[in-house]
Amino acid sequence: MNKNIITGLSVLFLERGVQIISAIYANHLISKALSIEQFGVWQYAFTCSNIIMSLSWMCGSEAVVPQLTRLTLKEKVAYCNTIFFARISISSLAACICIIFAIVSDEQIIKYYLLGSSLAIFVREPLMVGFAKWQAEGKLYYSGVIQITGCIIRILTLYLLSSTLGFDKKLLSLPWVLESIFVGVMIYSFSIKKIPVLHIVKRDDLLLLLKRSIFIWGGVVAYSFFIKLDRVLLKSSLSSSDYGIYSAASQINENTASVTMILIQVLAPILLYKHKTWSVFNRNLSILAIVMFIVFMLFSLLLIPFSPKIFAFIFGEKYVFAANYYNVLIFLLPLYAVDNLVNAANLASKSFYYYSVKWCAVFLLCFGVFTSLQYFLTNSPVLNVYISMYVSLIFSIAISIYWYLAITKKHIMDHKDD
Repeated sequence: MNKNIITGLSVLFLERGVQIISAIYANHLISKALSIEQFGVWQYAFTCSNIIMSLSWMCGSEAVVPQLTRLTLKEKVAYCNTIFFARISISSLAACICIIFAIVSDEQIIKYYLLGSSLAIFVREPLMVGFAKWQAEGKLYYSGVIQITGCIIRILTLYLLSSTLGFDKKLLSLPWVLESIFVGVMIYSFSIKKIPVLHIVKRDDLLLLLKRSIFIWGGVVAYSFFIKLDRVLLKSSLSSSDYGIYSAASQINENTASVTMILIQVLAPILLYKHKTWSVFNRNLSILAIVMFIVFMLFSLLLIPFSPKIFAFIFGEKYVFAANYYNVLIFLLPLYAVDNLVNAANLASKSFYYYSVKWCAVFLLCFGVFTSLQYFLTNSPVLNVYISMYVSLIFSIAISIYWYLAITKKHIMDHKDD
């Protein structure tokens, strides 16, 4: 395998690992500084911020990297200039939405966190065009080093806020803002090396770029809504303390599920994408899906006895009850693993329209099932969320398999000689 690919995958694996560990440590520091009720409010603000941020992910790597790989260096820089202004138009809108939510919120933690997040969204997302350029050039290890450094800056800032400077809730967003600005500026400065210029942007190129990106963007936004929907739905259905405890379980579950994406990002290029014959591609996918399901199911079962100690260690003894929630959520992990793997295989067909349709359908199904159950089982909101998530994820796998057999199979067989 190409040395750049091996280096890139190694740094990517390290970066994702650092991201997960730093996210868990951040939750540890914040849970120690805030009451359970305040921690739940912060988790809700954090969830809303991430959902709004997903709105700014127009012109993502999936849409622009294939085009960038075909361009000369000079053409890449010009195209990245167009991408920058496309992204800044969308990120400006997302930042405004963040500010509006902050203004109308009655909670001080939500208000100040979203105001800080609006700055992070506005600055970081347009500058991350440099990430797409490096991805097209096979130089993601540069980005990985910068993002690992950004994680360190975030944790050091949060540690200083919580231990040295006194914990001011108005500054809760500061670690993430500093990380976002540092990562965005550094990646853009070292990758693009040119100040963006508006007058060289062609209106037709800009509109074509937005049109090409919209289907992928719709799927990314719907997926972001889906994986965080439980915390949004339960905010008004649980007491403040119960919501704080549940949000701790949900956050760790999301961190755990991201492990599946790390493994797939490492394994898919080696075991799937380099094989262009259907029989080998299908055999490798089937074996990998079965192995990942079994491994993550065993992992989930083995983790259950230790979950109370894990939550006590990360959040403190007052969060031990979160283990009861987590022990139900953890069995989503093997389903996430299989679904994310088949999704990765389906991206080989480049039929991004189906990706958007799928995640919009899954999101709407989850919301619809929860709303229906709430009508009949008004006193069991957490149980309703469990049922909604499991039903939706099984439905998601069914759509992914259909997409794989109906669309991806035909694409691979038609392009086996490319």
